[in-house]
Amino acid sequence: MKPPQKDVPKAALYIFKTPFLRAILLSSLAVSAVFPLYILFWVMSSLTQLMIDSTSEDALRVARYMVSMGIDAGLDFSGEIKNPRFLSMLSKFQRDFKLEKVKIFSPEGEVIYSSDPKDIGARNVKPYFRDIVAKGRTFSKLVRRHERSLEDRLLKEDVVETYVPLMRGGVFRGAFEIYYDITKRKRRLFHILNYSYATMGLLFAILMGGIFLALFKASRTLLEREQAQEELRAYKEHLEEMVAARTAELEAANTRYRKQVVETLQAQEALRESEERFRKLGESAKDAIIIMDVDGRISFWNKAAQGMFKYRPDEVLGQDLHQLLAPERYREQFQMCFREFKAAGEDRPLAKTMELWALRSDGKEFPVELSLSRMKVKGQWETIGIVRDISERKRAEEERNKLQEQLWRSQKMEALGTLAGGIAHDFNNILAAIIGYAELAMIDVPESSVQHSYLKSVVKAGYRAKDLVQQILSFTRQDHPEKRLITMVPLVKEILKLLRASLPKNIEISLSVQEGSSTVLADATQMHQVLMNLCTNAAHAMQEKGGKLHIQLSRVVIRDGGSIPGVSLSAGPYLQLRVQDTGHGMTPEVMERIFDPYFTTKKRGEGTGLGLSVVQGIVQGHGGAIRVQSQVGVGSTFDIFLPLVEDTPELRDTWEFDSLPKGKETILLVDDEETVLDVSRRMLERLGYCVEPRTDAEEALEMFRAEPGRFSLVISDLIMPTMTGDQLIGEIRRIRPDIPVILISGGAARMRVSTGNPEKADAILRKPLVMKELAEAVHRLLSQSGTRSAPTS
Repeated sequence: MKPPQKDVPKAALYIFKTPFLRAILLSSLAVSAVFPLYILFWVMSSLTQLMIDSTSEDALRVARYMVSMGIDAGLDFSGEIKNPRFLSMLSKFQRDFKLEKVKIFSPEGEVIYSSDPKDIGARNVKPYFRDIVAKGRTFSKLVRRHERSLEDRLLKEDVVETYVPLMRGGVFRGAFEIYYDITKRKRRLFHILNYSYATMGLLFAILMGGIFLALFKASRTLLEREQAQEELRAYKEHLEEMVAARTAELEAANTRYRKQVVETLQAQEALRESEERFRKLGESAKDAIIIMDVDGRISFWNKAAQGMFKYRPDEVLGQDLHQLLAPERYREQFQMCFREFKAAGEDRPLAKTMELWALRSDGKEFPVELSLSRMKVKGQWETIGIVRDISERKRAEEERNKLQEQLWRSQKMEALGTLAGGIAHDFNNILAAIIGYAELAMIDVPESSVQHSYLKSVVKAGYRAKDLVQQILSFTRQDHPEKRLITMVPLVKEILKLLRASLPKNIEISLSVQEGSSTVLADATQMHQVLMNLCTNAAHAMQEKGGKLHIQLSRVVIRDGGSIPGVSLSAGPYLQLRVQDTGHGMTPEVMERIFDPYFTTKKRGEGTGLGLSVVQGIVQGHGGAIRVQSQVGVGSTFDIFLPLVEDTPELRDTWEFDSLPKGKETILLVDDEETVLDVSRRMLERLGYCVEPRTDAEEALEMFRAEPGRFSLVISDLIMPTMTGDQLIGEIRRIRPDIPVILISGGAARMRVSTGNPEKADAILRKPLVMKELAEAVHRLLSQSGTRSAPTS
């Protein structure tokens, strides 16, 4: 029900009774009272100040422009300004900008120009000119109408008076003074402000009227709402009576259904707990749990399955498991296992766990272990698959097999080294007799005779046999490389002879050698291993269709900054060894991994994947580099770069007896092999030494103990039956620490030269002994020790 339209006083009274409406009314009245004061005292004051600041800035810009104009005119401010051109410019400038007056001051404050000629000659001695303008700072002031200016002149208009200093090189040269009339600008601004104030006052009156009208309407609406609420309260009381009656009827019905609801909730809670246990079990399992319906479609997918196969649940639910997760070549096997399981009966697992291959979302295959079982859900049988990723286990098995193979190879190499060491010891004794007696015979045979050339050939063959034995021992021992100056051309030719006998007939071998030095500082055995590995790999790439194997030796020079693509070496000369084949070539993916240990493209049993990694390690250990170029269907090229030694002394195959160093000292010689002992004794005696030979180490020790001062040097074999050579050295050094000792080794073990240890030798010579090496070693140690014994007859 609406109140009568004539009940206006009631609505107004309602406004004062309601706190909210009363607050709005009082706030509006306060604003209407404050607004004129705000306009009068704050807005007008702020706008006036804004106008004054703007005018001051304009005056300042005008003054600065006049300063720059005076500078451009090249004025001299020491006297009165009479430059007609500048005076004309000033007059025009004053008219254009409607300036009341313009003055120019000298550095002493004297007026040297003024638009009012009466001012010329006057002097400004005010503090602001002396303390501010004369020190290079601008000074500006607003002078209102009927006030006195800075020069004590009564003004009729509002003026901005501005002083601008003229500075040159940091020195005060004079100043400009400008009177800027702002009366008209101020009058226009106040006219605009008065018009704006009238407009705002009208708008404010309209706004306040609207507020009062809104308050009146709001009070009428609130009165109507209160009447409606009274009517609703009466109707609510009636409804409460009706609800009380109906509630009594429903309580009886609720009592009957309450028991049924409780029983239903208990059953649902039990089902939820069961489902929650199953869900937690599935989510916490480390193995993938996948449930399939009777058609093989996925109905459950746990977190482990998501992490294993990289599919989200929404991507797999409802999908055929075999089509999604089984590789195409194993898909039929998956489906067959599933059919066999369905035919095995209800809730019966298969007899064993299956190992199969599965497919991830990115298309990668990986090995899995699968077990199946069945359960009934809502009257339907479903299949549960437990899937375990066995990639790590497979990798561990492969690694274990590789380690076992490495252990077997290591044991094989150890056994081979032991066997080679024993054979080398005996063979070196034989070579010692051959080389030693041949060298002794060469001394007695004229150099021009045929017999001398025959003996020389025997000695050369013995040297080659000696080097070959050392190479075999170094390879089987996996010893540290023994670098020495070697010429690569003969080494390469020797390896190619071995390859021609072992490679198939459909592989053609060729060699090209560039003229010049091919000498490098390297271990011959390792260089042999590098070339054999590269040639063997090249032959393997051509074994099916045949081809050409080309080896090339050439000299290259690397400039500063590198001049060979793909090779990072310091500047200098290098020997380039190229092994090139016309085999099947390599893809870029294979080339990126060829130097990885255990990586191989060969079938199982044909290679270990260590060949090229060993080659790379050997080349880098010799300060060189390796470069590979390959193209599928064309072939591969391996380039080895080794530092070249160009300034090398000429290596001589023979020596002259007269050039060997000789002596007369007494030497104790110990070796259990009578042949080696005899030939060594004869060599030393031909060199002039007095030799006491002994085949028994203990007997030799007793002789030395009886007369320790008699001997100047001891030469002993390393391996002897009753006492080893290093043991004999230790005993001798306990008797006489200063005596030099040479140890003869057949190469079965690596010995160190003495570094203060009494059981270490001063020098080591390898069997078979060469007369030149023996003579130089004996002479060097006797000279270093400084102990010379008198020769005995």
